[in-house]
Amino acid sequence: MIEKTSPEKTLALLRKIYFGSICSGVLQKIDDQELTFIQRNILHYLRRNPNKTPSDVAENFCIKKSSITRIIDLLEKNGYVVSINDKVDKRRTFLNLTKKAQDKVKNIDNVPLQKLGKMFSVLSSKEQKVLLKGCATLVKGFNLITEKSRTGN
Repeated sequence: MIEKTSPEKTLALLRKIYFGSICSGVLQKIDDQELTFIQRNILHYLRRNPNKTPSDVAENFCIKKSSITRIIDLLEKNGYVVSINDKVDKRRTFLNLTKKAQDKVKNIDNVPLQKLGKMFSVLSSKEQKVLLKGCATLVKGFNLITEKSRTGN
């Protein structure tokens, strides 16, 4: 029988997961890639969703536009992202990956995937399925919370 939990226990577990993933290097800056976790994810997002605006990126990652602007500026400076001005509305800017970023994104998750592979290698098939189902449930819950905060409900 599965023990019922409380929001406090869940928060404590989420903290352990977060800090464990940082200490293990899964979510840390990866030295050979020289990108932070958020930078890697922005590159992944732009790879799947070209021609997005900085506001689109900020909304997708639930980050203030000023913070996204700083991150994008750094990615541009390092040659990963290009900004293209809208021909109709000069105030709008679209973001796209450079060839350098496209090449990097192909192998960007190798290190975290290797580390997660080690973790999965000690789990039984049943434990892996339970872990993935639990993670999917967490994502569903986070999406629900995010959507409610966006709509004000």
